[in-house]
Amino acid sequence: MESQLVDLEKLRQKLDRTRNLLGMTYDYLDRGRPDVEQRAATVRQVAVSEAEAKALEARLDAEVHRLRVDAPRVIEDWTSLHLSILNDILAETEDAEYLSRDDIRHFVARGTAAAWKAVQNGTRSYVHINAGYLEDYEDRVQAKLSALDDDVRRREATAPKPVGKEEGRRVG
Repeated sequence: MESQLVDLEKLRQKLDRTRNLLGMTYDYLDRGRPDVEQRAATVRQVAVSEAEAKALEARLDAEVHRLRVDAPRVIEDWTSLHLSILNDILAETEDAEYLSRDDIRHFVARGTAAAWKAVQNGTRSYVHINAGYLEDYEDRVQAKLSALDDDVRRREATAPKPVGKEEGRRVG
């Protein structure tokens, strides 16, 4: 189950990176003052990136729908992981001053948590993370996934080894 969660999260992150790159590319086209040749090359790259983002989104959507049927616990664990991170951020920013960066971060985290709850209840497939205000979010996800991996290794190390039938000895 943990590997399915990790694979699902990697797919979400890849889609996020692709969408973030698209956003930066649009900003470059709007504000970067590319010359005609640069603009044409960038527009071609945008078309490729948009197609990649659509394909990734379809793949992620299909995987979430499959897991909702075949392994609903993976979706529950995935959304719980994200909600846990967002609850930590909300607790850290709760006393932010009005219109400070932390206040905006709190607002973004609250909206993102609501979106993850929609994934949890089945009305949404994934959530794009606003890396501008949740800049440490992916690091927090990696830390949670590493902790999950450490827990799995600990359980495997302490689990009794199966006994072979023929010789009555431990296998492994």
